Amino acid sequence: MSGSAASADAGARLGRPWSALWDEPARAAAAIALGCSGVLHATVIGRHFAEYQPFGLFFAALSVAQLFASFLLPQANGRLLRVTAWCCVGVAALWVASRTTGLPVGPDPWHPEAAGLLDVVSTGLELLVADVCFVLAGRAAGTSTPVDAQAIP
Repeated sequence: MSGSAASADAGARLGRPWSALWDEPARAAAAIALGCSGVLHATVIGRHFAEYQPFGLFFAALSVAQLFASFLLPQANGRLLRVTAWCCVGVAALWVASRTTGLPVGPDPWHPEAAGLLDVVSTGLELLVADVCFVLAGRAAGTSTPVDAQAIP
């Protein structure tokens, strides 16, 4: 039996398409990544409060929301997966704007901030979560058709 036939057979024995077998580990990895991003944001709340109180409030709310969502993600339906994905994309876009053009608000409007290792890591985690959530939401809606091991000869 070829490798792809064996993997298709394994998926069939479990009663699901092979491509769906990665859903639970992917949900777990996305939940862990989102939780890590929430923790990273929590570590900079004090610094942002000292810089500009609305930034501190934003980071406090963001870290709580990300930690809360990380606990919901393993059992999330398609709608929550899409909301999580778009929120992660939005936070990543805000980060890019703050590092390229600067934000229109704050103590130094329109002055870009320097990128640091932790914020690059956090943004990378958020984009990973967004990608996984979009794929899982598509599967939940029955519209996602990534390459399936059963389709490979």
